[in-house]
Amino acid sequence: MDESTKLQLMPAEQVVEVSASSNIFPKEAVEGVLAEFLSQLKASVDVVVAGSEVSSLTRYDSARSCYIIAGQEVESILHLLEAYSNAALTVKHRYCRAVLREFLDKLYDIKVLDAKSIRNKVFLSFARELVEFMTVFHVTLSDKTSDKKRAAFVMEYCGQLPMANGDLH
Repeated sequence: MDESTKLQLMPAEQVVEVSASSNIFPKEAVEGVLAEFLSQLKASVDVVVAGSEVSSLTRYDSARSCYIIAGQEVESILHLLEAYSNAALTVKHRYCRAVLREFLDKLYDIKVLDAKSIRNKVFLSFARELVEFMTVFHVTLSDKTSDKKRAAFVMEYCGQLPMANGDLH
């Protein structure tokens, strides 16, 4: 996320500078950043699905690009969240960070960039993982999700729940 996007999300007087590359934003801004991330990720998936109707890229190149975008965006969001301890985040934002970390680990194991054809099974693995991640992330971030359901989704996806003190449950 570039500096201009940060400025659009939150007035400067509400941002606390932690270091030259990290800021702490109020929870409303964190919410907006996480929601915008999911929206951008969906847009990159839409390009793959729509194919030549919306892009001059082949489906193969679009899928590879989606993989790269997903990894870079997750790394960027995780970098932004580094300034926060678990206790400083709301429960759902703590859970979102755990889901992001788990997805990034799984993404690194899927070698999309090594595939020579869109028909390679690695693309199917990536698509399945991406859909599962987006579903879990959406459920975790949604205000309409109960705490119990949110915890169940995160536990199933990550295998553990992050606690406020940094421990895992």
